Parts: sequence; structure tokens; C-alpha cells
Amino acid sequence: MKVLHIGPTPFFSDRGCHIRIRGLVRGLQRHDVECWLCTYGLGHEVSDVETERIASIPGYRRIDAGPSVFKYVADLLLLAKVCGSILRRNPDVLHGHLHEGALIGHAARTLLFWKRLPLVFDMQGSLTGELEQYGYFRWFPPARWLFHAAEWLINRLPDRIAASSASSLEIARDRFGVAPRNLRLVADGTDVHAVGEERAAELRSDLGMPCDKLIVIYTGSLKRVKGLEELHATIAGCVERHLPVHFLIVGYPVQETKRHLADAGLDPYCALAGRVPFDEISEYLSLADVAIEPKPPGTGEASGKLLNYMAAGLPVACFDTPNNRAMLGDSGCYASAVGVEGAGAVADGLIDEIAKLAANPERARALGQQARARVSAEYSWDASAATLLDLYHDCMGEL
Repeated sequence: MKVLHIGPTPFFSDRGCHIRIRGLVRGLQRHDVECWLCTYGLGHEVSDVETERIASIPGYRRIDAGPSVFKYVADLLLLAKVCGSILRRNPDVLHGHLHEGALIGHAARTLLFWKRLPLVFDMQGSLTGELEQYGYFRWFPPARWLFHAAEWLINRLPDRIAASSASSLEIARDRFGVAPRNLRLVADGTDVHAVGEERAAELRSDLGMPCDKLIVIYTGSLKRVKGLEELHATIAGCVERHLPVHFLIVGYPVQETKRHLADAGLDPYCALAGRVPFDEISEYLSLADVAIEPKPPGTGEASGKLLNYMAAGLPVACFDTPNNRAMLGDSGCYASAVGVEGAGAVADGLIDEIAKLAANPERARALGQQARARVSAEYSWDASAATLLDLYHDCMGEL
């Protein structure tokens, strides 16, 4: 089988969406599926993911998440790239990642209608919900209705939807009325590996990590839509309560967080690693005792970082959301954000959970081991690839 993946994003740039694409492609390849990815001109190469890139766009240099006017031009170029790739290589299935990928895939198969290509949409949350959290509709609220209508239409274009999380599946089914028979949960996997003690000790020394405190790690995008304000409030609250903790923050962009920590006098309680290649993330996770996921409810996105935390054997303090519950089960440390407003007040629940873990290291270790066992048993890229393969065969059987 040959599958053309459509990635309307600057692949690869150490983001959750890109990690999912890479993981699924690698998993499918282990099932003897020939895969390649049509994507933007930005991003660095991944050795075992074949990519076909559009030409570079003058002025477009952004690789982090979020809307950009350049993406409209990039998506038109990507449509042309996809059509050319279909004509040259004759794939059996189109796999569109994100809403733009599904739209591009549908446009390509419509233009090349005689190919009769099935289309799978890889859904990672709500388009409207994500844009709203980025403040995209702040200056022109009616645009929200337009994007909601576009999202409703896009969800009906593919033959099947592969939802990355239970919340994404529920959004497609309950909010947009997609038939359950066309939906399938295809969860993320994890690539975390063991790290040698010598390398861990070297990294701990380089970062100036204390040996007598609970190390709390956050990895991911340092943006407000990802819970940046809640993260800042959690750090400040832990310091105010004199908890014996030290924060290790791995992510980018670092400017706002670096400025905030300096202005608030929180530098002595944090190590800011900045941007780290995903293949090195295991090294940083090996230094931690506890992980934190401060992302508030809203978009329905899965949180791939949770699986990495779990695979590293870390207990996770997070908000009580369906996605977090589905992944962590009984191993999670859940804070409620219901009926609470303001990042500081919302963060109180996370601070409480961190305080409990700091006061009971044995419980923290037990929860971490429980999380590791859960992720080993239930989450892998190979299992996700097998589910996708069944989905592809379903689509092809209907043509």
C-alpha cells in the first residue's frame, strides 16, 4: 500500500503535531506501507520520513504553532505539490493531517477525480476552538461563524476521520454531527527511551539542578494557548508556599517566560532549557520527579507530552479534563478548574497537587510507575498504525 501524507505545517520542528506525523509514518512503515509527506518548505529533515516540499515563501519564517497569513499562500502551493505527487506516484490513500490537510486532500482528489482516491482526515482538535484560543477572532467576531461553518464542511469531506483523542472524536460526533461509523480513535504513541546515569548527571550539572528538591518539569510550547499563564502562576504559587520544588522548563519561545521569571524574582527556582530537539527530550525527562501539564480545557487537542511523561515514569499534575483522564486514568493528579476564573486561581489546584506529591515521594514514585505501566500496555505507534491500516482498507473497500 502507498499512502501520501499531507502536512500543512513546517515539518519537522519539534511540535506535537509533527511528532504525531513522524510517529504514524514510522509505524506504518513497519507494517510495510510506503509513505511520504508533502509539506511546507520550512522545517528540518527527518531521516526516515521522505518529504516533498513546496518552494520557500519570501517573508515566511515562522515554525512555531499559530495562525499566519502566509499559510494561505503555502496551502495553495501545497495543493499543487500534492496533485503533482499523485500524478507521479499513484498513491492508494490520501492522509490529510489537520483541517487544512483534509481540505487540500479533498481538493486534490476532486481535481484528479478519475484516480478515485480515498481520503482520511487526521483530526487533532477543533479548528475553531484553537483559533479562538489564539485570539484570532478578537477583532472580527463574525469570522468565528465562518470558520465554524468551514470546520463543519471539512469534517464531512473525508471518507474517515482518525481522531487523535477522545475529545476530538466527541467534537466531531457531537458538535459537528459526523456519523460514528466514519470516526475512529487513533491515539498518539511515545518515543521516550532510557537515559544513562552518566549523561543524566552531566546534564543536571550543566543546568544547575539542585539535588535536594523535587524537580517539576514542563515540556512544550511556551504560549498562552498552551497554558503559559497557568504555568507562571503555578511556579509563583509554589515559591510563595515555600514548597521544596525546582522547575525545569523545556520549550520555546522563551522570551516571555524568561522576562516573567526575571521580573518576578523566580529565576533561582527555575531552569529554563529553551528549545530542545525532540530526540533529546528523554534526557531532560530523566532529571524530573514530577511533570506538569497546565493546558486549560478548550480545543479538544490531545496532549502528546502526557505520554512522554508517562513513559518516563513521572506522575503528572494536570487539569481534570476528558483527554487527561483518558490518557492518565488513575495515575493522574487532577486539579479542578470548574467555576474558577483567572490564571492564578486556576493554578491553585495544580499547586495543591504538586504539594501533595512533594510531601509524599513514595506516592509520587508509585503513580509514576503506574503511569509507565499504563502507557506501555495501551499506547504505541505500532498499535496506532495498525488501526490506521484497518481504516485505509475500509476506505478502499468502499470505492
